[in-house]
Amino acid sequence: MMRFVAALLLLASGAAFAGSEASLTYEEARHLLNRTGFGASDADIRAYARLTRIEAVDKLLAETKR
Repeated sequence: MMRFVAALLLLASGAAFAGSEASLTYEEARHLLNRTGFGASDADIRAYARLTRIEAVDKLLAETKR
């Protein structure tokens, strides 16, 4: 549930930025993954750093267990 809420907040805040279509920086990806999970690996952070905010939220939600 926490992941879902954090992802929605990221999506809402990311849409307000003109650069929301830009890829996440390493630090943004690290922050997102650490806020929505339990310690991200460097490989996970680097994978998310290639995604836009919308893609990152979609990936987080797709990986959430129901």
